[in-house]
Amino acid sequence: MGRLIEGFHPHADARNDLSSAPQFFPMTSLLTRSCPTYVFTNRVYPPVPGATGELLKELAEGLAAGGARVVVITSRGPQDLSLPNRETVNGVELIRVGSAPFTRASHARRAMSYAGLYPQFAWQVARLGEVDAVVTMTDPPLQVVAGSLGARKARKKIHWAQDIYPELAEELRVLKPGSMAAQALRKVSTDALRRQDEVVVVGRCMRQRLINRG
Repeated sequence: MGRLIEGFHPHADARNDLSSAPQFFPMTSLLTRSCPTYVFTNRVYPPVPGATGELLKELAEGLAAGGARVVVITSRGPQDLSLPNRETVNGVELIRVGSAPFTRASHARRAMSYAGLYPQFAWQVARLGEVDAVVTMTDPPLQVVAGSLGARKARKKIHWAQDIYPELAEELRVLKPGSMAAQALRKVSTDALRRQDEVVVVGRCMRQRLINRG
């Protein structure tokens, strides 16, 4: 696994090693690097509601204000919002793709919505060509896998994890804990995380769980 970053701790020690584990340093370091082009992928971005979108908006606009080119690839959201396919808002370039309507009422329908986004995100990332960094998030789950395929020309691949999959799906009993499906998804996820240059986590517990994966 690439460098494992504990998010939003401005005084974390960038030189702190944990045996053979990746180095830890703060999420805020992303704001100061000489990396002029960032591409983010996430299912939601305002005005489409969602907590991960709000976090992304804050970071993306901060990077754009600092002079970086920031591209966010996201979904169009509900049809009643009538959002354009492309626009620039507060310095952030938005590319929106279509997907099946998102719902929490059915796991199957939600999975179909997710499945439609993976290839579109990967394709849009690939179309951008050489960029400095591609940052995948965790909505939809496991997009780090598809994101790695689309980001082959990126100088740096970063995964910003708000959740860990399939562990969360096991906790919610969407997947049977320890089942063959869960084990297969864990292997695919771990392999994709190992191909990242950096992994941003929200805290020490998540960091340790990823370290325990190997």
